[in-house]
Amino acid sequence: MDWETASIARFILANTAATPYYHKMPENFMVPAVYFPAPTATASGDSTSTWALLRRWVVLFFVHETQDAIAMAQGAAEALCERRCQIPLYNEQGAQLAEIMRLDDPSSNIIDTGAANLTLTWTSRRKYPKATALPALTHEIHYNPKEAKNG
Repeated sequence: MDWETASIARFILANTAATPYYHKMPENFMVPAVYFPAPTATASGDSTSTWALLRRWVVLFFVHETQDAIAMAQGAAEALCERRCQIPLYNEQGAQLAEIMRLDDPSSNIIDTGAANLTLTWTSRRKYPKATALPALTHEIHYNPKEAKNG
């Protein structure tokens, strides 16, 4: 998990009472549960100095009753919306950074009996590495207006 997804998972867990699963759901998992699979990403150009990953993460909630599952997913969505879809970022040691990240508006759906999902999307902007280019040569240009008229 990278620092963005870890920060989102931390936010969801702070706003739900569920056992987290990250890599693989065990056969006899505990409920209520929240499953954090790997998000998907599509790369795109962003600006002359940055590129972007358009990220999508479908987080799954499992509870015995369907209404409880959707309530848990919607509760996490509402907590996110109450913060204007902004969450704090944390470093690898768990310390909160001065930066925040903004997510797009979330959506939630019932996907099966006792299961619901929360779909999160955001744009992760990354800076291009500094280029190690050779310095440009300096050329002096002499402009003579008389020559320009004649020639």
